[in-house]
Amino acid sequence: MDNTVVDKEMVILDLAKTVSTIDYQIAELQNMREELSKRLAALLEHSDNGQCTYKHGRYSIVCKSGYLYSLDKEEYEIVKSKFTPDLNPVKIRQTYEINRDMLRKIEVYGSDDDKLLVESLISVKPSKLSVKVNSAA
Repeated sequence: MDNTVVDKEMVILDLAKTVSTIDYQIAELQNMREELSKRLAALLEHSDNGQCTYKHGRYSIVCKSGYLYSLDKEEYEIVKSKFTPDLNPVKIRQTYEINRDMLRKIEVYGSDDDKLLVESLISVKPSKLSVKVNSAA
C-alpha cells in the first residue's frame, strides 16, 4: 500500500478516536451540569414554572423552568366539540412540509417550467455539519 494511503488512514483513525473521546467527555459534562443546575435551583428555591434572576456575590444566576405540553390528537378529535370556541386550549394550525423525494423527482424528470417554479418557491442552504463517531468494537 502507498504510504500516503496509510498515513491518511492513520490520520482518519486518530481524528475519529479524538472526536469519540470528546463526545464522551461532553456527554459526561452535560450530565454533571444538569445535576449541578438542579441542585442550584433547589438551593435557590426556584419555582417549577417561571424565570428569575438571583444575585449571589459576583454571580447573576438566571433560572428558567417550565412545562412541556403534548396533545393526544385522537382523543382531542373525539372531545373537541365539548370546548366552547373562546375557551379551547388547542389551536390548530396548518403546516407545510417539503417532500424531498418529490423534489428529487422534479430535478430529474420535471420540465424546465417545473424546475423554475420549484426554484422560485424553495430556497436551499447547507445544513450544519454533524459528525458522530461510534466505536466499532
